[in-house]
Amino acid sequence: MPEHADLAIAPRFIRAVHIQRDFRNLRYRLDGYQATPLVRQAAGRIIAGLTPGSSERAFSVVEPFGSGKSAFGLFVAHFLQRGEAARRQLLGSLRIAESALLPIDAPSLLAVLVPGNNSSLRQAVLASLGAALAEPRLKTPALTQLRRTLEAAARDPALDPGRVAELVAEAAQLLQAHGHYQGVLVLIDELGQFLDYAARQDEERDLFVLQSLAETAARSGEAPVLVVTILHQAFE
Repeated sequence: MPEHADLAIAPRFIRAVHIQRDFRNLRYRLDGYQATPLVRQAAGRIIAGLTPGSSERAFSVVEPFGSGKSAFGLFVAHFLQRGEAARRQLLGSLRIAESALLPIDAPSLLAVLVPGNNSSLRQAVLASLGAALAEPRLKTPALTQLRRTLEAAARDPALDPGRVAELVAEAAQLLQAHGHYQGVLVLIDELGQFLDYAARQDEERDLFVLQSLAETAARSGEAPVLVVTILHQAFE
């Protein structure tokens, strides 16, 4: 290759993934993503939690910095939020053969993406849920009222962790009744930032909300709630 030749680098490799912004931005949607066998296996295990009767619906992804955790989260979120035809298109664009690990007919879930920041996890989950419900095709009276409830709850500094989980479960049930989605995926990226905030503020409720969400996910039944957290592993 000539020394002066230009190298084309996919935009998503230029900087770190921002789970919420990059999910919305078509320019950064998984271009060049390599779905390795490990990626497919890990995604398949998460998706298997949607099988009827399963209570395994809370997962944690823990890997070192730079290992592709956030990009993996984007892949899972895109796959789960799409319908069958769009899933086939996604797998085809990434050159992934259809398999039992990635079932095309799995329930479609609304992706609630919570990017890590130094703030209350309880309030961040509700804010991200409200943002996800702002999708134009979801403007029904019941869902609009739920968004108002979420906005009010997020302003409460004493917000109970159980109430956060209840509102997520209510969203899943209303979405299933609406018909476009069958439930909710809550994906929390860079969980360590929320844990640092909780430690500095001595705020146990921002820790207990993880337990409340996991318990709600396990009991979510036919209006599934999936919870996935992504945590950076410290260098040894």
